[in-house]
Amino acid sequence: MTKLTLYVAALSLFCCFPVSAETLSQTVQVSAVIQPETTLSIEPATGSTVDLGTIRGSASQPRLSDPVDVVVRINTNMGQPYRVTQTLASPLVNEDGNTLPPEALHFTSGPVQGQVTSGPQTVFSSAQGTSELHTVTYQLEIPADQPGGTYRGAFMMTVVPE
Repeated sequence: MTKLTLYVAALSLFCCFPVSAETLSQTVQVSAVIQPETTLSIEPATGSTVDLGTIRGSASQPRLSDPVDVVVRINTNMGQPYRVTQTLASPLVNEDGNTLPPEALHFTSGPVQGQVTSGPQTVFSSAQGTSELHTVTYQLEIPADQPGGTYRGAFMMTVVPE
């Protein structure tokens, strides 16, 4: 019986596998979904707010705050050109209701300079649509007759696809 079992086993090997060496191939599809993503991060050098400090000086002459740097990071895998805009979301107002003129808040971002206004302004752009880091510098110019107080307001930055 042992010889018969070996003979049947050997016969089944020859039946299932060809005697000649032949290469077999099969293609398998592979797929993955990478979610498109763009993130915006605003990091003032003064902490969680753009703190322009205490401004001292003559009440008869305009005064300038110290400049404050704000790091703006865009992380994206979209590969689509974009621009970053800023808009004055709420004017700088003190506890007595006095408002600083919108043109009092100045910014510089590379070659771009201007005032933060209530309409969207381009701060910087990326023609390649890549992740980037920019430093935007803010400074406040106080008019000579501006009443004292603690002024608070807000501006908003937005990533706009081109």
